[in-house]
Amino acid sequence: MNAFLQKVKTYFLIAACLLLGLMLTSSVSALETDRASNQAGDVASHAYVFEGTSLVKVLTAAADTMQSCGCQSQVRQFLYERPGPDLYRLSIFLSGEGYPTAIPEDWEIVRFRGSSLPKVLREAAKYVQNCACQLAVRHITYERLTLQPSPGLLPAPTHLVSLILESPPPD
Repeated sequence: MNAFLQKVKTYFLIAACLLLGLMLTSSVSALETDRASNQAGDVASHAYVFEGTSLVKVLTAAADTMQSCGCQSQVRQFLYERPGPDLYRLSIFLSGEGYPTAIPEDWEIVRFRGSSLPKVLREAAKYVQNCACQLAVRHITYERLTLQPSPGLLPAPTHLVSLILESPPPD
């Protein structure tokens, strides 16, 4: 019986260390919220919030979540924020009103388009990683387009994600 208790203690210690290590190394969190309000005080009914110190990881986590939840057809709006100098937050709203943003004329808009929202988000993450421009990203927008199909076919939705980059980029 004593050997059994020793094995249980050992496995418990290993599991606790792994759990602690997982919590400490996690840099991106996806929080599902029931209520999220916009600047005008309107309330959205459902949102996913991704936050972390790397915009690439935030976009990748958003892509993974959109793929696993199977809810890309319900996405209505993105809200991108930088709550701190090294913190990035992307909220994906499944319903609710939009968040209008004025974009200065000299800023650059980089668009990613496709039929799969997770794939489009991964392309945006790859772009940010390759151009090393995460500090220049000022906003991320989302739009769903429905293209007119050939006769007899159903309309195919196209997801459009745009990165709004400050130009020239900040130092």
